[in-house]
Amino acid sequence: MYRIRHKIENLFGRLKERFRVATRYDRCFIIFMSAIALAEKFFVSVISRNFRKSSSNR
Repeated sequence: MYRIRHKIENLFGRLKERFRVATRYDRCFIIFMSAIALAEKFFVSVISRNFRKSSSNR
């Protein structure tokens, strides 16, 4: 549980490092949310891939 929480917190930390997300330079809200959604999809795919690897090793 804490391992996943740590990864999620790191994701948002990396997102905030990017000025586009941290200061919201995009004028349109939809473009801003699409950048966040794209990052979430990438993160979920990485998490699920790592979860499958760890569960198959057991």
